[in-house]
Amino acid sequence: MMVDVVANHVGPGAISDHKPSPLDQDGSYHPACTINYNNQTSIQVCRIASDLPDVKTEDGNIRQLYMTWVNDLVSNYAFDGIRVETV
Repeated sequence: MMVDVVANHVGPGAISDHKPSPLDQDGSYHPACTINYNNQTSIQVCRIASDLPDVKTEDGNIRQLYMTWVNDLVSNYAFDGIRVETV
C-alpha cells in the first residue's frame, strides 16, 4: 500500500481548521495573490487557486513538520511506499 502526500498546498476551508499546528496559522502560508507566469517569485509564492492555501515549504518548521508526519504515517500504518508530490 502506498500513501500520497501533497506537500505544497492544503484543501479549501478555514486555515484555523487545518491540523496539525502550525498549519492552522495564516503565517504558515503564502499570501493569496494572482500568479504572474512571467515572474518566477510569483509562480513560487502565489496560490495555484484561491481556495488552495499554498504552504510555505521553505520554512524549516514546516519541513520538519512534514518529515515528522510522514515518518509517523509510515511507522503507524506500515505503508510499502510513499510519494511526495510537488516538492
